[in-house]
Amino acid sequence: MISHHKLILLFFLATSTACQTAEEKATQPVTERNEKLFCHTLRQDATTPQTAQPSMIVLNYALRSTAEQALQSFRNHKLSTHYIIDKDGKCYKGMNEQLEEVTTIDPEYVKQRAWHTGVGYWNGDKQEINNINTHSIGILFVNEGATPTTNPDCVIGNPENTTQWYPYTAEQVQSFINLAQQLKATHNIADKDIVGYHEVRTNGGVLNAGGGPGPLFPWKQAAQQNIGLYHTLTEEELSSPCATSVEDLQQGLHAWGYSVKVNGEKDRQTTQAIKQLQMHHDPEYFNPSNQQNVCRTSHIIKNLLAQHYAQKQAASK
Repeated sequence: MISHHKLILLFFLATSTACQTAEEKATQPVTERNEKLFCHTLRQDATTPQTAQPSMIVLNYALRSTAEQALQSFRNHKLSTHYIIDKDGKCYKGMNEQLEEVTTIDPEYVKQRAWHTGVGYWNGDKQEINNINTHSIGILFVNEGATPTTNPDCVIGNPENTTQWYPYTAEQVQSFINLAQQLKATHNIADKDIVGYHEVRTNGGVLNAGGGPGPLFPWKQAAQQNIGLYHTLTEEELSSPCATSVEDLQQGLHAWGYSVKVNGEKDRQTTQAIKQLQMHHDPEYFNPSNQQNVCRTSHIIKNLLAQHYAQKQAASK
């Protein structure tokens, strides 16, 4: 038989554990699903034990010609995004029932988790991000994307490319740069982690071939104004030979952020990652005899990583 003293001790331990569990639960943030605006009130879900701070900016296009159409299309698909940038440069909140123009950045607003990327992947410096919605700020551009929208040819350097891509306006680009500068400063977002939807989207572990903001988005222009990174290589440097193996390239692609397995094989995942990088950093390149140009992609990755590490070192001083 259990003694009286042992019973008291067991009761105390059980009560103490129960109280501790209740206390822990009470201190955990409660994430509410807003089924009307299609977002979460906090950046927390089953894969994130703590409330996350936004550490990425993900860009996409709306496949629509007006901000009103863009908002309605997202709502019809039960999606949301933090900001919508119209062709005239006006910026709107994307997690509202109606368009509301943004005049100043509200830090509380982006604490909400929008539904704009679905399942995704990006490799941060400290962790692998498998739920992009929780960790990113979504920016949607009013842009028709491409004609046709089904399986568009993303290689705009291909002389046989019949896909019509729609350019971004100067007002949109400047509005984005102004917005991103504020978001970067407020949330300490690295330039490396300002990416396109096409770069983080995964499909059964394989990166998607399509997705916004498309090959006409002016990434290089944005990088010149300190928003995001773009390679600084000349065409001669890009075309130079190298002794890089497929495994070395995969290591670089993974270090930069892409969902790539380092196995030394030219598999589908690696092929798709190269396409994603080209759409962002080398959209006019075309080589029909070697779509997996290991050297060219390797040169770009090494240049980008060098820029990123230089920024980190400068920031630590």
